[in-house]
Amino acid sequence: MDTLVWKKLWKLNLPSKLSLFLWKCIHNILPVKWQLSKRGIPIDTICARCGQTEETREHVFFECQWSQRVWRGTTLGLNFSIGQPVGFNIWWTTWITSVQEDELILHSVAILWAIWRQSNLRVFQNEQLSIEQTLILVDDFKKQWPNNFIDVTNARLDYKHALSNDSSSNHCCVLANTCVVSKDFQLFTCVVDGAWQQVTRATGIAWVCFDEYQLQVFQRGISTRLSSPLLAEARALLKAIKRAITKKITCLSLFTDCKVLVDSCAQKYCSDWEVDVVIQDILMLSFAFHFLCVTKVNRVLVELAHKLARSVISLSYG
Repeated sequence: MDTLVWKKLWKLNLPSKLSLFLWKCIHNILPVKWQLSKRGIPIDTICARCGQTEETREHVFFECQWSQRVWRGTTLGLNFSIGQPVGFNIWWTTWITSVQEDELILHSVAILWAIWRQSNLRVFQNEQLSIEQTLILVDDFKKQWPNNFIDVTNARLDYKHALSNDSSSNHCCVLANTCVVSKDFQLFTCVVDGAWQQVTRATGIAWVCFDEYQLQVFQRGISTRLSSPLLAEARALLKAIKRAITKKITCLSLFTDCKVLVDSCAQKYCSDWEVDVVIQDILMLSFAFHFLCVTKVNRVLVELAHKLARSVISLSYG
């Protein structure tokens, strides 16, 4: 596939799970029934949704009457019951190069993902989602992807003003200060947060970094399973610091809404041994910076990271 197509796709900064899904679609290695049969797995290759045709990649997304009705129910104006594409890759390349709005591409990815979920629910849980339910699933996926994926590239955050109006923002721990932060050193700001579900221990950790002009320079959200919300907050902080080091950032101010985490950094110790391991890693990495501090702020200041952390939980664990 054209490298320009890949660049345009990666620029969307999709969650890793969605990027992997698209990669499998493009390389035709999704575990559709035809593909499983080709690998020697004894399986009925007929589509479980329509019960009429062999389940191939193209059938799942374009040829099955259920998929066609989903596409017709969207606002993208794509009707595959009239003219089906020659193949998935040809359609995807044509589509992604002809559409200029990133939001439309994200919409199409949400549709592909929802159709795949619809197909899997029918196969593994014998549950047939209606067209209306599948379209609701599309909307839910779009809502779960935070605005970061669409328009936060040019986000501007006035943290100085926000901090001046935040009575809790004076809780700060300086981890490194080997020089005077002046015009010779660019100070980056990074907001971090962790989201945690008690029953399943499903965890999302996220960080969003801004330069001295408060323009976003990078962001990331990761799903995992951790033992506590404090560990989630600590792992988010550690990941952000590691990412900053790879970006050769030497002056960094980190914002978190977790006071216990800031206290642990200041005390250089935590009674929770798992968190303490992370704290020690953070202290070791602090030597890579000229200036590094962690500040406790209100939730509103870490909202971008908070939404991103919650979204990766939703996308990974439903």
